[in-house]
Amino acid sequence: MDSLDSMISNAGIAGVAAGLLVLHIGLAVFASYLITLQNGVNALPAHKRPFVGNLVWLAIVPLFSLWYLLGIILISHALRDEIKGHNLEGDGGFLIAILIVIVDSLWILLGIGYLATQALFFAIAGGLLFVAGVVLWALHWSQVHTAIAELRPRSKAHA
Repeated sequence: MDSLDSMISNAGIAGVAAGLLVLHIGLAVFASYLITLQNGVNALPAHKRPFVGNLVWLAIVPLFSLWYLLGIILISHALRDEIKGHNLEGDGGFLIAILIVIVDSLWILLGIGYLATQALFFAIAGGLLFVAGVVLWALHWSQVHTAIAELRPRSKAHA
């Protein structure tokens, strides 16, 4: 009996440790994304920046999740305008930012629906939307990074 209890206890500790590891890796990846967004803001001329670059870090605070959704739209819109101003290709991730807001909003609504009804549909649809959100997030990250790379030589030439 003691060995079974110790096995269950060890499995619980291992589960908590694995969860903490995944959480830390996720935070590190999200921090890298936020650095890219901050670099995107800083790649813009000062008078065209939607806000100070350091404000992207508010996305880490749980109550500021709406700021994150607004922030990615504002950053991508400003990058898109700057790219068009230089007659370059791309939109700075603007379309994908809009899609992220839509998918994240639907995901939240499905989560509320699942909590209210415990229906399997909400769990499956929420899982699919989560995967779609992660894919869109990676695409947005890539497009913002590409926009920064295109604008950076020009911003150094103007300095």
